[in-house]
Amino acid sequence: MRSLVMVVVTALLAQGYAAPTAKSDVLWPAAIAQLVPMPQAVTVSATTGGGVELKGGVAACLSGELFGGDDGRLARAVRREIAQHEAGGVVLALEPRLDPASAETLCVNEATARGMTPVFLVQQAAMEGFDQGENQAQLHGDEAYLLDTGGAHVVIAAFGEAGAFRGMQTLMQMCFHSDIDAEVGRKGSCRIPAVVIRDWPDLPNRGVMLDVSRNRVHTMKTFELLVDSLAALKFNQLQMYTEHTFAYSAHRAVWAQTGAITPHEALALSEYCYERFITLVPNQQSFGHMQHWLKHTEYRELAESTVGSRALWNFDYCCAMFSDSELLPYSLAPNNSSLSLLGGLYDELLTSFPHSRAVNIGMDETYDLGHDVSRKEVARIGKTTVYANFLNNISSILQHRGAHAMFWGDILFEHPHLFLKTLPKDSIVLDWGYEADAPFANRGTALKSHGVKSYVCPGTSSWLSLGGRVTNALRNVINAAQSGASFGAEGLLITDWGDGGHLQPPVVSFPAFVAAADFSWNARVQKSSPGWRGGGGLSPEKQLTMGGVMDRVAQNVDRIFLAQGAGGVVGKVLMVLGQVYSQVGRQTIPNRSALWDILMLANRKDTWVRKDVMIGRNIDKTSLTSAIQSLNSAQLLLDAAPSSAHAAAWAARAASWDSKLVYEELSWVLRILLVACQLGLLCVSHPAHGRSCNLASLPRKDTKDIVKELDLLIWKVRDMWLKRSRGGNGFEDSLLRLRHTSYVLKNGEHADWNDTLHEFRGWFTQAKENATQKVTHNKMHGDIEGSAHEL
Repeated sequence: MRSLVMVVVTALLAQGYAAPTAKSDVLWPAAIAQLVPMPQAVTVSATTGGGVELKGGVAACLSGELFGGDDGRLARAVRREIAQHEAGGVVLALEPRLDPASAETLCVNEATARGMTPVFLVQQAAMEGFDQGENQAQLHGDEAYLLDTGGAHVVIAAFGEAGAFRGMQTLMQMCFHSDIDAEVGRKGSCRIPAVVIRDWPDLPNRGVMLDVSRNRVHTMKTFELLVDSLAALKFNQLQMYTEHTFAYSAHRAVWAQTGAITPHEALALSEYCYERFITLVPNQQSFGHMQHWLKHTEYRELAESTVGSRALWNFDYCCAMFSDSELLPYSLAPNNSSLSLLGGLYDELLTSFPHSRAVNIGMDETYDLGHDVSRKEVARIGKTTVYANFLNNISSILQHRGAHAMFWGDILFEHPHLFLKTLPKDSIVLDWGYEADAPFANRGTALKSHGVKSYVCPGTSSWLSLGGRVTNALRNVINAAQSGASFGAEGLLITDWGDGGHLQPPVVSFPAFVAAADFSWNARVQKSSPGWRGGGGLSPEKQLTMGGVMDRVAQNVDRIFLAQGAGGVVGKVLMVLGQVYSQVGRQTIPNRSALWDILMLANRKDTWVRKDVMIGRNIDKTSLTSAIQSLNSAQLLLDAAPSSAHAAAWAARAASWDSKLVYEELSWVLRILLVACQLGLLCVSHPAHGRSCNLASLPRKDTKDIVKELDLLIWKVRDMWLKRSRGGNGFEDSLLRLRHTSYVLKNGEHADWNDTLHEFRGWFTQAKENATQKVTHNKMHGDIEGSAHEL
């Protein structure tokens, strides 16, 4: 059905919309309780019993000077929202000087004449039922809205266009969820409960940060699909963590062959985000983590230490290319030459990301500061002061360009009293912590007491795990959101890292995205201070339990990302996969899974990656057997995945992820984790196991079948990767990591790293030749799409 939206543009700054009589002691209807994010306050209307039906299409009437005209951003967003759900509609722009009553009457009349349901979106300076004050919009934010579905027609009141859009999203989500759960697709019609929703976010900034520097850079199609999903979850910020994967015009040597994001692509994606009420924020490491720049001869003179340092952890599992030298120059020297480089980078970023005046400059983990170039200055005034001076100089560069800095707070928290007096007032500290018990509350409260702005930054716990660590991720997110809401953080930024080659597919991070969206909007905490913005909105019959959170997250992964209702299995499978890590145990340092260590660290050039990491230290036969049972149960769930026609129809119109590919990716994760479990069992049973698992020492006769499976999975991940993400040397590097595991298992103690590299290059060359042959075959038979995929 072709969709149009009726837009009525008038000049209405009403004195306040008053919702009809409502009662709050009624359990929330299912269509409300499953909304994500959860609304702050919901009352069930006493005037309408069974709900209201949106039928014949939606006539959305925009009434407010700040809402723009029929070609404004809000109008375009509402069109897209309705068209995506095939609700139908028309567009109508009226004289903006119409009085409020006339505008609403005209909206109803025009909708009735077309046989549609009127939805009246009205801009207001104050709304009934919200905290009273001189400026409600400032108190609750521009995303606040009131949605009333209990009257003669639907009304959405808001302070500005962002709130009007959020209200429209909630209305459409109610309609959409009722349809997919009923396994129907009612074009232009759905039934929703009669309620009054008063809603606003606890944290004004809610973002996702994607790691695009650890080998995986998505295609533009995947980036856009992800943005659509994040918009549906009401995120309003996106960052792409960048070390060397932005195509700066003057620095081709750094980003060549990486699949780098071009300025043109960044600008297009920035506009795509803006249309969906998301700000794309530039992100560029500016001190540490610069090894991909400094390893090139033309940039080495900018390094703090040109020879690298043993003080760093072994980066072959984390941040460098697997084929790189372990001793790489790492941090910039804090001097004018480095500042000159950074100023040029920021100029290009601010042009390519025009809707953001913030730049995430990184600044974390500067472990080699003071080792060489800055040694004398560090000895003279101290390492902390040298760091603070460089940070302030970078902030000044941005201030001169009308921008401000965001930076990771780990170095600041080492000696906060030395930073707080000189910290630029417009800077934002990003307080990161990726374990469940990260001390967000203590650190954030201390920053707040000194007038310093901060974000809380939990993680998806997907990296260094393959299948995720979902229970840790959810506890980490809830801790961050509730701490941030309590002390008044500026926002929450959930980080999705790719340490170790970014082999986990995107779907593994979906549960954490859902939880972060849910709890950063409504943290489910209450506070009695007069300035408190939160509503503490819990469905009346619900208590906040981890089991309840996991069920809610699983259901909404299926609904939001895959347009699947109660029969969806992806969320359930992710809950199983994400708990396997806790069955097996973990290594002695955080942010990792023991199964990942067995598969990806037990075969490295140096088994002892760090003195406190002993591969397989905590594994035993019982825990590994239990993990295998869980993985088998997840496979049974996946085998029962829905394939009904209605799911395919919803997916086509709901900007959802291709369920078939998601199933393939989850199957790959299951199988690779089973390989890790099987290797773990061999390590446990092998006499030489001791306290560390060494794959090279395992008998070849026992690993033969495992190697066959692993080789098949390497081919499979090659194919899946290119359906989501770009090729390039990062892609090759991730395959090399798995290929090295296979080579070690085949050759045992005789395996040599140089032989691995030689063998991989031959294997990869053959893979390219096979792909070329397929392209030729496809072109001969007219399969243009297949040819494009192979290339």
